[in-house]
Amino acid sequence: MLPIFLALLVCISTSISRIFLKKAFSEATPETGMAYTLIVSVTTLTLSSAILEKSSNINLTGVLFFGFIGLFAPSLVRYLTYIGVDKVGPSRSEQIRSLTPLFAILFAIIFLDEKLTIGVIVSISLILSGIMTLIKNKEQKNWHARDLIFPFMAAVLAGAAANLRKFGFELLPSPLIAASATSISALIAFPLYMKIQGKTDKINLAVATWPLLIIAGLLNSISILLNLYALKLGNVTTVVTILASTPLFVILVSAIFLKKVEMITKNLIISAVLIFTGIQILIFYGN
Repeated sequence: MLPIFLALLVCISTSISRIFLKKAFSEATPETGMAYTLIVSVTTLTLSSAILEKSSNINLTGVLFFGFIGLFAPSLVRYLTYIGVDKVGPSRSEQIRSLTPLFAILFAIIFLDEKLTIGVIVSISLILSGIMTLIKNKEQKNWHARDLIFPFMAAVLAGAAANLRKFGFELLPSPLIAASATSISALIAFPLYMKIQGKTDKINLAVATWPLLIIAGLLNSISILLNLYALKLGNVTTVVTILASTPLFVILVSAIFLKKVEMITKNLIISAVLIFTGIQILIFYGN
């Protein structure tokens, strides 16, 4: 029961963090939000590693490998996710972002010679139906379908990272140290990305909504830690199944706290149910 409870807390924590982000983005840019949450993640995860982990669990090769992964996950993954939250709202963004298991399996089929099963085909069909329902939603005009590309790319990169992490845990068995390594790498890489794109001026740590960003960062760090411990203590399939329901939690929380910002429509709910069902089929019957 404990792993299930922890996974549910991850869903709730992630959902609430998205609400704080959306409210903070009324004045802050996604770049500023990214900077704040990375700083908070590095601080909390590094301190947690120092307190909870033994030095004997540290493998330099493994740390460097996860540091490499951190150059795009969570750095680019989280950045693209935040842009999605800003442009299309947390409810829509999180639905597309939840496609990570789909891309993880597709990459495994392409690069690891895993089989394309009937379960994967049915899952893809349902997920695509959900996405089309989301795109064709004409009940609200304050967002553009093309902006779904941001959470979509976040899901693609996260799916690729999942396969790399699967290999990486053979080098570094501690998820907490691995998370710390990727967060530190991301904190180093993100300013470089901003410098290359000429967007450093979009990072404003003195923004008025900074308390909301710190809360979002803390909630995000809590989600990471709870996720790691849920996976460590429980069955992977059970935990992933519960985590795939995060978009439904986001819709519920958005309906309560973002009434004036984001309209929860019939098509939005239908698309969430289709995508959620597709992901469950993928998890249970994809292999």
